[in-house]
Amino acid sequence: MHPDPGLDYEALEPHAISAQILGVTVRVASLDDLVAMKHAAGRPKDLLMLEHLGALREEIDRRVDL
Repeated sequence: MHPDPGLDYEALEPHAISAQILGVTVRVASLDDLVAMKHAAGRPKDLLMLEHLGALREEIDRRVDL
């Protein structure tokens, strides 16, 4: 189990999104890249989180289709 399925900064950055945290702009991994990392980690808590992330992906896709 390893949370890095070959995703280093250079691989993650093109898909990253910008977010404001306490007034500071930061880049965070995309939802799809986060899913890949959780899946690769394979820990029970990560696998449980995949259910939530999958539901979030469906909600985002539904909103985009509207």
